[in-house]
Amino acid sequence: TTGSSNNCTPPHGFNDFRFKDYAPGAFRYFRTCFGIDTKDFSHSLCDKAMKELSQSGASGSLFYKSYDDVYVVKTVDEREAKFLQSLLVGYYMNLAQNKNTLLPKFFGLYLYSSRSQHFRFVVMNNLIPSYLKLDETYDIKGSTFKRRAKVKNDINSFPLFKDLDFLDRHRDVILFISNFKGLVLDPQYYGLIISTIERDTRVLSSFKIMDYSLLIGIHNISAHVL
Repeated sequence: TTGSSNNCTPPHGFNDFRFKDYAPGAFRYFRTCFGIDTKDFSHSLCDKAMKELSQSGASGSLFYKSYDDVYVVKTVDEREAKFLQSLLVGYYMNLAQNKNTLLPKFFGLYLYSSRSQHFRFVVMNNLIPSYLKLDETYDIKGSTFKRRAKVKNDINSFPLFKDLDFLDRHRDVILFISNFKGLVLDPQYYGLIISTIERDTRVLSSFKIMDYSLLIGIHNISAHVL
């Protein structure tokens, strides 16, 4: 049967479902800190269908992107949802003390359940907008053990490189001697990034989180100048 209307939900053509908003006050505060208007937030997620991203996480989570490219939605299991809720106080303290944090920005945690479906999802900021053409993207863990991207035959797929790929692709070869070059940054930006990463890793350590990585996207300006 299709769902009937009530004071909270307008008439719709879907089966009856239940929708739960976890810690709404806390996430509303986070959104306010990031300058996000509640109505704009709702419009981005609900006005049009979201786009499913082709690359899912190693955990099997599904990823979606809002139609306006602002938010990413990730499915989480019950354990992950409870863990995220347990981090809210520490997350708030880090947000208050470190405005430049590179940790994901969480805007909401929700549950959708019906007779045939039951899943939880978290809404985060989209770090890589589609209007910016990225030439290289890396998932860096600081380890070289099995840290090489799998070769894909699909020429249209955009590979997510890993640590060994980063080392291979950012070397200078002079007189047959290979030297790791890395990324060259202005001293002020380098200092800011390093201090922010150090603070963020201390926060993750206090949460006893070990399995994390740094997402690096590279846009070569010279390659896209007409």
